Amino acid sequence: MKQAGAETIRVVLVDDHPVVLSGLRTLLGEFDDLEVVGAATTGTEALNVCRAARPDVVVLDLRIPAPSGPGLVARLRDTAPETRIVLLSTQLEARDVSWASQSGVSGFVLKGDDPSQIAVAVRRVAAGESFVSAELSGALLRSVRAEERTRPEFTRREFDVLQHLVKGATNRQIARSLSVSERTVKAHLTAVFGKLQVRDRTGAVAEAFRQGIVTLED
Repeated sequence: MKQAGAETIRVVLVDDHPVVLSGLRTLLGEFDDLEVVGAATTGTEALNVCRAARPDVVVLDLRIPAPSGPGLVARLRDTAPETRIVLLSTQLEARDVSWASQSGVSGFVLKGDDPSQIAVAVRRVAAGESFVSAELSGALLRSVRAEERTRPEFTRREFDVLQHLVKGATNRQIARSLSVSERTVKAHLTAVFGKLQVRDRTGAVAEAFRQGIVTLED
């Protein structure tokens, strides 16, 4: 149900399977605050649709007819720099999340996730946040290969913030949980990003799982 004063989020869907596109249209059409303004089945179509529609969010299958992958993400960012990107795929590995987050992708959802997660992802990234579904977090953890690596050292508070980040908490939620200000949370996040050598929240989550710094049980 759309709340009073809430703005409609304009969405473009990109997937090379018409059945998937139809299902996504139906799903997002159930929410008053989400409007599908275009769809595409190839990378070229996606660029044209985004150039014309200027959506708030693109829900993009990672593996579609060319251009796709990093090349398509880069061109989408050039074509519609204000548009946020959610990757939706059957399988996403840690390296996919790593390069994508560094390229400006804000959300990551698996096709096997609960359908409601797509709507949640769209809203979160449209609000300027990052989103990684719980199911994908688990998949990333299971895909991590054991390797010898020197891990960064975190302060107790930095590690607390990282644990909350992995669970999908917002800055405000982290601040309330730790009884600190949002400014303090942002300072800790900046330190965490630097130690993990990432640029944003999604990159931090992927790298933390990849290095085995956190687990879903933490």
